Amino acid sequence: VLLMILLLFWSLQAQDVLLSSLKAKSLAKQYWEHRNRVEQVLGNYKYYVYNNEHIKKVTDDVMTAHRVEHEAQAEVWIHRAALHGVRHTLDPAQAEIFFVPVYVGFVHQKYKNEASSVIRTALKNITQSSWFQRYNGRDHIFSNGGLNPTQAKVMGFPAISQAFPYSFRGTFEINPSWIGGLGGDNNNLDRLIAIPYVVHAELFDQVRNNTKVQRGDISIFFAANERMNAIQWSGCNRSKALGLLDLDKSLIMVGKSGHYHPGGTNRQKSKSDKNVQENYLGKNHRYLIIEHSLFAEQMHAADRCLFMCGDTPTSRRLFDSIIADCIPLIVGTRVYGECVEPCHKGWGWRISGPEHPHLPFYDIYIDYSLFPVVNESLFYINAEVAVAPYLDKSHDQQLHEYLAIIKDDVLYGYGNYLTSLKFGRVAYNLLDTATLRWRSEKVNSSLAIPNYLRPSFHFSP
Repeated sequence: VLLMILLLFWSLQAQDVLLSSLKAKSLAKQYWEHRNRVEQVLGNYKYYVYNNEHIKKVTDDVMTAHRVEHEAQAEVWIHRAALHGVRHTLDPAQAEIFFVPVYVGFVHQKYKNEASSVIRTALKNITQSSWFQRYNGRDHIFSNGGLNPTQAKVMGFPAISQAFPYSFRGTFEINPSWIGGLGGDNNNLDRLIAIPYVVHAELFDQVRNNTKVQRGDISIFFAANERMNAIQWSGCNRSKALGLLDLDKSLIMVGKSGHYHPGGTNRQKSKSDKNVQENYLGKNHRYLIIEHSLFAEQMHAADRCLFMCGDTPTSRRLFDSIIADCIPLIVGTRVYGECVEPCHKGWGWRISGPEHPHLPFYDIYIDYSLFPVVNESLFYINAEVAVAPYLDKSHDQQLHEYLAIIKDDVLYGYGNYLTSLKFGRVAYNLLDTATLRWRSEKVNSSLAIPNYLRPSFHFSP
């Protein structure tokens, strides 16, 4: 009981800090003021995109591929957006930063065990160029996303790390193991730049004009698989979200080992599991806890969307929430680089520390401190008590305005990843971040972006 009181006190204090931030001037105005500040410092810098014959063969193959795996689409989006960006130059002598498209996911998908060899061949000419050798690749950047350590090795990620040990890497998680290590004796996590998971915005755009779906129909929404290794690897237990089932208008669904197990809304408790299953599960895919279009509808109808860790600190749910215009309710501080109970260190991930959160563009454009953070220990003991301080709606309008603005900051693009020219800002944010970190390293021998260019420095009250 004493522990619950102390944890609740901590939660209320955190809520006070959040509310004081939201009472400041318009978040939308602050965002654009800050973005203008950063862009003035960036100036008219240029980036170069490599396109030697080996890289061109791989990228051309993608354009005719039947399918590129979901997360591997991230690099396709970034590469194509970079080619169409206003800062793109065809003259490497004008470039401040160099982007290297490799398509690791697709290369493995097509070449299997030969993936590492194909990647090394594509990179060989680059490492021999004067543009690479002048700074040993420190002004070069890749955007391969990353996978768990075992898959990363099989897919050929170490080939990049060995050839480009000092280059920047766009990755889903600040974890060297996900990208085959950093290579050499370099272990500077500032060379890793967090990028979002791929979200298909069209799913959420389709429900925005649906008059049958009204925000507020659901109080808190969460639908996710439990991830069978999560408890063992990191102490993360998504099933604790089921503690919100009695909360008014909540909709909570958790899958166990890829299959549904009891959850649903408090309005459906009288229904059998079979009926709930028929209403909410994708029948043609055993790993879907909820059919895609219905998932988008429910997120759009919710006041809050729960974000919880999985077997590692990150999850697509954070970006689903932002793009669905649903205020993310973040459980715990793992995604901020911390690890406090019930979190524990396990296989497959790294405690990056608060200086290296797993949050895309936190040090340049997006202030994640504006979103409510629920005490994870208290949530595991009593989920309803833990979230109670964060259900007040008095500042929701400001947060929704902010979500609408940063949506494009975590979105790769709209439509087909192979043909669409409607890009989000992910590619440009990634290149902007690499450019500012590279400039900082040249001037200060530190990759950290100065505080005055960080959004939290200006958004804080």
